[in-house]
Formats: sequence, C-alpha cells, structure tokens
Amino acid sequence: MRFGAAAVALGLAAPGAAAQDPAADLGTALRDRSASARAGALERVRPEAAAASGGTRLVARIEGALGDPAPIVRLAAARALGRIRPPGSAAALRAAVSRERDPEAAEAAARSLGAVAGREDVGALLAALSGGPAPARSLACAALGACRGDPRAGEALRRALSGDGEWAVRASAALALGERAEADALPLLARRLDTDHPAVRVAAGEALERATGLRLGADAAAWRRAAEEGRLRPGAAPPDPAVPSEPSRPGQSVPVGAGDRWAVTYWGVPVVEAGVVFLLDTSASMNFYGRLRDARRELTATLSALPSAVRVGLLLFNDEARWAAPRLLPATPLAKLALLERVEEAEGKRYTDLLGALERAFGAAGAGRFPLDPPERVGALFLLTDGIPSRWFVRDPAAIREAVARWNPGRRTAIHAVGLGEDRTEFLRALAEENRGRYIAPGR
Repeated sequence: MRFGAAAVALGLAAPGAAAQDPAADLGTALRDRSASARAGALERVRPEAAAASGGTRLVARIEGALGDPAPIVRLAAARALGRIRPPGSAAALRAAVSRERDPEAAEAAARSLGAVAGREDVGALLAALSGGPAPARSLACAALGACRGDPRAGEALRRALSGDGEWAVRASAALALGERAEADALPLLARRLDTDHPAVRVAAGEALERATGLRLGADAAAWRRAAEEGRLRPGAAPPDPAVPSEPSRPGQSVPVGAGDRWAVTYWGVPVVEAGVVFLLDTSASMNFYGRLRDARRELTATLSALPSAVRVGLLLFNDEARWAAPRLLPATPLAKLALLERVEEAEGKRYTDLLGALERAFGAAGAGRFPLDPPERVGALFLLTDGIPSRWFVRDPAAIREAVARWNPGRRTAIHAVGLGEDRTEFLRALAEENRGRYIAPGR
C-alpha cells in the first residue's frame, strides 16, 4: 500500500489528497497541545496503515503514546494497538498494563495485550490471575477474554468466576467469558445471577447478553426460561444494534444507559442515563445522625449494580470538590473497585461549597470554568447533601439556580437532589424541578 492510501486509512488525509507519511502525520498530531486532538488521531488509526510502508514507525509512535500524560491519549493508544494487532507489541502493552493507574486505560491495554498475546504471554497472564492483588487479577481476566485460540484462557476464567474470593475478579471473569462466547461457560454465568455480589450479577447478565444476543439483563428467572426453551446458547438472537459492541469512549454518546432491564436505582430514582455524575457531600455535618454512613451504603449499592454501558463520575465535595477519577469511567468491575474505595474512604470534615461542586460537575459536560477535554455526555447529576452552603460561600438559592441555568442550557442534564438534612429543602426541590429531576428526602 502506498503512503497516500495509508494516510486515508489513518484518517489524516482525504481520498485524493497528496501522498503523505502516516507515521510522520501521526507524530505531528501527537504533538498537539490538546489531549482530545491527540486521542482523536490515535482513534483514527486503522489496520491498513500499519500494513503500509513505514508501518513499523507508525507502531512505534502509537507505543510511545502509551506513556502520554493524558489518560484519554493512553486509552486511545491502547485501543489502536488492539485494532491493528502489530507483531511485537506485547512487551509495550505489558509495560503499560503494569504502570497504568487509570482503570479505563488499563483495561484497554489488557484487552489489547490479550489480542496480540503469544503462548508465553498467555502463561504469564494465567500466573497473574492465580495470585497478586485484585486489580491485577481483574486485568488478567480482561486480557484472557481477548485471547483467541488458547483453551487455557477459557478454563482459567471459568475457575475465576466460580472460585475467586474477590467480587471484582469474578465480575471481570464474567465479562471476559461473555467476550469469548463459549457454550460451556453460559450455565456458569447463569448461576451467578442468583447468588453473588451485585457487580457480579450484572456482569454475568451483560456477559450472557453479549454471548447469546438475548436482552434479559440480570433477570435470573428470565435466563432460566431461556435455558428451558433451548435459547441459552451462543448467537441465540441477532446482535442488537442499540447495544454497544465495545466499551464507550470519553465524550462518546452511547445509546443506552442502565435501562429498565437492569433496574438500577439511587434513593428510589431510576438510573437510566448513559452518563451520570454522583455528587457526595463530605462536609463535617454529614457525620451527624449517620448521614454519611447511609449515603455510603446507598451509593455503594447503586455503583455496584450499574452495567458497564454507563459512564459514571464521582465528585466528593465539602469546601473543595474532588473528582474520584479525572473523568467519567465506564462502570466496569475495575472502575467500580476504584470508585468504591473512594466512597469507603470518604470522611466528613470542613465546610460546604455547593455552587463550587455543581460547577465542577457541569465541567464534565464542558460547561463553566473547569471543562473536561473532551466533554462527556452527562445525562444526570445525582446531588446528595445535608444542607445549605456554609457562610463563607455563595448561599443565595436564586444565585445558585441562575448559575446552574447558565451551565445547563435547555436542561439537557437532569438534576436529582437528595436532601439528608432539614435546611432549605425548598431550594433542593426547586433545583431538581427546574432541571427535569426529582427531589428525595429519605425518612421524611
């Protein structure tokens, strides 16, 4: 393939444009100051480009991007290597998996490693699954799910699903078995729908959906009926075009969120959007009357039950607002493990700046002074607080509502408000009603 055709395949040149060097073009794109521009260039890389003359240099550029400062660029680089599957990239991907701290990028690197793994690499993944911390075992599952043609991978994943002591590893094994779509794994997955941790149940449901094409969620009774009818088999139904066939990307609009068949709620409010942000008040007053304890319990249950099609963000706030992760993450087992650790560690202290927290949250959608690059499609904010802002911060309800109206034109993002205290409940009610949301006052 000549350079011109390769550049078209890379997405950096239009048909009919002058012949260019795709490796050089990608190198130029990767020097852009915008992380989303660098990630976009990597997302446009196609297998034809790596097969072209100069493909070795192109692969080297992609492998170098695995060390980019921005997680979304590292994510895009890992996915690019998984698409083009260049020989010899296993070493770079192994190194990326071992050092990566972003759950989404780590899982992408693991899946790409599985796609290019040789027999020795599979042996190393099997060893990782048999020992080490839970995140490493979860990543080994993701990699083994992408290993095709090696029966050891499927056997190890079935053992992990049935016997690993950590729910995140069992859930990761379930998703990996769904990717492999092996008939003998389907009864094992169906059994997890009745007896396991909520995150494992939803992962088993997702895996069964992916393997069979049926859309039954985590409904154990429905899957039993399917088995009785002879439909619990790979490819029992054609793929649903409304269901993503691969993980969502930062800023990507996915067509489904939790949906009715997953029946996920937060304080009784259904979570049906594909992109959600949970705002958790961690001010000192949340220590009173078990408020923070109750908030942790409810948020843990909701996060555990989300399917991976949902992109989720967690913002902890008192007089500062702190993202648990630098952007929204797909609700995969590894991401849930990281987010739930932050929920468990949350301590009630200091004061409350509600306006600052809302501005940070809307920054995820590209609004206000702190926009994410690229912005996410945020369908709903779930705000939990026990009262009005502290006296050092903006306390006027009208001023806060006016600011939200600027950040949320057309009320594109719903705001559901949970009030655990007695202060200014009318403000939270009005904030929710003005933004297509619901106000919940547990216990009142």
